[in-house]
Amino acid sequence: MAAESGTSQPHRSCVKCPEPGIYHGLDAKKAVYCKPCFITMVKHKFSSSIGKKRIFKGDASKETLVIYEGNLSSGFMLWLIQQGLALDAHKKLQLQPIVLVLLTQSTLKEIQEYVDQVAEVRNILKTDWYFVHLSSLLEDQFQPSTSAPSLAMLEKWNHLCASFKTNTARVEFERLSRTAACLRTAKALNINKVMFADDADALSNDSLNALCLGRGSSLGDIAGIIDKRHPSATIIRPLRDVSRLEISTVNEMHGNGYLVLKKTESAAPKRAVQPLSEGLIMDLQKNGFKSTITTILSVASKVHALHPGDQKCSICFTLYPLEDEETNDYGCCRACNTVLRESRDTQTLETLFHVLRTC
Repeated sequence: MAAESGTSQPHRSCVKCPEPGIYHGLDAKKAVYCKPCFITMVKHKFSSSIGKKRIFKGDASKETLVIYEGNLSSGFMLWLIQQGLALDAHKKLQLQPIVLVLLTQSTLKEIQEYVDQVAEVRNILKTDWYFVHLSSLLEDQFQPSTSAPSLAMLEKWNHLCASFKTNTARVEFERLSRTAACLRTAKALNINKVMFADDADALSNDSLNALCLGRGSSLGDIAGIIDKRHPSATIIRPLRDVSRLEISTVNEMHGNGYLVLKKTESAAPKRAVQPLSEGLIMDLQKNGFKSTITTILSVASKVHALHPGDQKCSICFTLYPLEDEETNDYGCCRACNTVLRESRDTQTLETLFHVLRTC
């Protein structure tokens, strides 16, 4: 973010060079940068998050399913990957991207408009692009499409999402389904790495929500750069340390607006836990607690279950104790079971979990 006149200290030099520092991240008091150094700093967060974990080192497969959702962060991630692949050989980003366009819209008109918009974005990465709608989770025979998503189960999916008694449960179900749909697509394409564009803001919100919904033992996986809970694929979150403010600033500098198809993030319903968590974090940031997001992520990434259990949840893939099986309807952990019991459409849920167990 550019330092506005009167809102940050004037005449400060960039922390990396003698030029005036007019850009900053979440906390202007800690560090300011000139424009080139600010861009370099943000890019470095992305590349170092991958490099430190040695995800693509050695003979490991470089193929990675990159999730594009049309929002600010996923558009930014596509641009970073394109920039990284264009570097010299010794600095080149060591991955082979395959893009998955994940659709969540509920009407045929919205979906078609979105698919048409994606056509203008595809040139940024010369690779295979696939289209999948969340409703594909209900399809027994599943194959991702390179032109438009299958919508055979759209009506049933909409009915299932509308069947939840509380908004909190519905939003959490949609979050779980988002991950499950991407992992299922990766398995269908025989890819063992999935890259999400979840930024620091999103992951700090997810961490607080996890605590509220009884997922404390999974915090380390939810907030971490790497999530290895799924047996066939590793989840990678290279934007974990990049704030939405930094993403927005760099996108504006480089004219990346065409990559953002959803100009505003989908607002969660007011009567739900998720917007309350987000509002709490935003209020703390505005009231001077600028390290709120980084503190939440730092603490959350260190939390792991001492005795995780032996059974793997069918939808979130967390390990849970065998004794929880006594009241288990779908082969899920206690937190997921609590969410699923809020749905009135048990028949469609049974179809969903039949598919998840066999895929």
